[in-house]
Amino acid sequence: SQLSEGKRIKMHRLAIATVLTSQGIPFIQGGSEFLRTKYFNTNSYNAGDYYNQLKWNRKSKYRKTFDYYKGLIELRKNHPAFTMAAPSQIRKNLEFLETPYRSVAFRLKSNANGDSWKTIYVFYNFQDNWIKHQFADEKSLEIVVDDKRAGVKPFNSFTADNVKIPPVSAMVLKEK
Repeated sequence: SQLSEGKRIKMHRLAIATVLTSQGIPFIQGGSEFLRTKYFNTNSYNAGDYYNQLKWNRKSKYRKTFDYYKGLIELRKNHPAFTMAAPSQIRKNLEFLETPYRSVAFRLKSNANGDSWKTIYVFYNFQDNWIKHQFADEKSLEIVVDDKRAGVKPFNSFTADNVKIPPVSAMVLKEK
């Protein structure tokens, strides 16, 4: 069955959030930020311009996804916790959290790599259902990335012993 455009956009945003909040050097294909399509041509090497050109009018049509990319890039550029270079540094500062099936979560701790944020939580929910992460104690958290917005400025804050992550989405929180 074919996925709706909304579902494909959610999947796309989750994929790019995974790339841009992971350690290592990210690679982004040109046009991804405005949901470039090659119309399901899996090998467009000799397919011509119709399949291979960048269709810039898609930037205005998919402006929200373009802004999502922009926010994730801003997050990565301004927070060195996402760009640790040495494996020993990653082992010391990145801690995977227990999560439900088809989800991943980790904590970047101790002002990793000289970051101004002491603790950062990153969640990836690959499920079609909401998931909940239970913390051992109550935390004061601020959301900087969810399924619709991304950046460095918190757009929601709360104090709780758990967090709920929307279906097919990434979430990045910083501890206050």
